[in-house]
Amino acid sequence: MDKKIVILGCMDTKGEEYSYIKRHIEKTGLKTLMIDTGVIDPPAFTPDITRHRLAETAGENFDDLVEEGPTRERIAPVLAEGAKRVIKKLIEQNDIHGIISCGGTQGSTLAATVMRELPVGFPKVLVSTMASGDTSNLVGIKDVTMMFSVSDIMGLNMVSRQILSNAAGAICGMAQMEGEEAETARPLIAITTVGITTPGAMKAREVFESAG
Repeated sequence: MDKKIVILGCMDTKGEEYSYIKRHIEKTGLKTLMIDTGVIDPPAFTPDITRHRLAETAGENFDDLVEEGPTRERIAPVLAEGAKRVIKKLIEQNDIHGIISCGGTQGSTLAATVMRELPVGFPKVLVSTMASGDTSNLVGIKDVTMMFSVSDIMGLNMVSRQILSNAAGAICGMAQMEGEEAETARPLIAITTVGITTPGAMKAREVFESAG
């Protein structure tokens, strides 16, 4: 099966960067699906899934939202909701095999909002200017792989080119790696540890596993 990667983000302000990521992913033989979450300007190229479709999927009309006031604060949550629904359906249909995005504060927030809704184990890579700080509000309890952009994400330069190509390689590697089938016959038990409780947790694990 040909693997396909979702590239999610603002194709108006980050069109150059997303085109670069797309080229690097497709160099490996994987396919891409471009989803536009831009708000203000027209996209730099025609995406596979438009902002209008995302808004419609979320029960809104994009043009009406713009007429009310083209602010990211108003429109971004609608696009995020539409993206969640579209991407989750594509995952259920096994049509996509990973997702990548890049951005500053607003772009990262939107992308992370979507990624947190996706299944654990589904590859997720986010290149962000926020990755050098506390990212708990972005990652939540999901396996979002964050990569610090080092430079601001505003055009391509000697730093951003290498970072974005690394990120493209990371998502391709994740998507192509065949994981082992999860055990479903046995019940799953969750346990938390902190420092001095680790030996007790390890003993409890032995007891549970010996009991089948």
